[in-house]
Amino acid sequence: MRQRLFLLLLLFSLFFSFLTVTLLAGQNRRLRLSEERLFHSREDLVQARNLIREEEERNRILREENDTLAGAAGGRLILTFDDGPSDITAALLDILREKQVPAVFFVNGVNVTRNRESLLTRAAAEGHLIGNHTYSHDYGLIYRSTEGFLKDFQRNEKLISRLTDTRSMLVRFPGGSRNSLCATGEGRALMDALKGEMDRQGYLYMDWNVTDDGTDPALYLDSLERQIFWRSSATILCHDRADRALLLEALPRLIDEARERGYRFELPDRSEGIVRF
Repeated sequence: MRQRLFLLLLLFSLFFSFLTVTLLAGQNRRLRLSEERLFHSREDLVQARNLIREEEERNRILREENDTLAGAAGGRLILTFDDGPSDITAALLDILREKQVPAVFFVNGVNVTRNRESLLTRAAAEGHLIGNHTYSHDYGLIYRSTEGFLKDFQRNEKLISRLTDTRSMLVRFPGGSRNSLCATGEGRALMDALKGEMDRQGYLYMDWNVTDDGTDPALYLDSLERQIFWRSSATILCHDRADRALLLEALPRLIDEARERGYRFELPDRSEGIVRF
């Protein structure tokens, strides 16, 4: 009798232990699954919040960029032409005269052949500004040393002064003030020295935030409009070169479209936001 009772108690104890272990195992499994689901949920939430913060940061940067580029007045466009004079300069001047738009021509003296000298005289007489884009536009020469740049620069300055009877105070570094040769190391130090020298001599150097591109007139115009029309102001770089003759078709349309959108074309002013890289 006692042995039977002992056996029953033993069986009951074993069953209870088994049941307890099974229940605990099931509970631990549910807790583990719950923790995994919670972990994934938190991970997704953190990821979503990071994406939101990144998007907000991008929007903030765009707003600040736009405000900076806008200067003190909205709807202000500065039209500039680099690398001329060229075979299309006269036609560009005709368009600007017809549309009553002022512009800045950043010229290279090497391109001022005898039959093009009158183009600079005409541009200045019609109210455009002539800027110094160095004489040679030769990176290997002008970005070799401060002295090399200034010698080339001053040669161009003398040419501009002789043809326009004015001293050009506007400067555009070939490739801009942050170009491939002057982005790092010694090149960057050289560019910093050149910018400091321009400021010291009273020159105003300008970069840009819109540039012409493409070979198809429709796409060319579309590219310019997409770069311009989200901004409240812009400095537009176009190229006064024969290989950009499609500009002659796109420019009148761009001017008309910009004016319809409330933009106005003006010359640069030291007191307002000058675009620099």
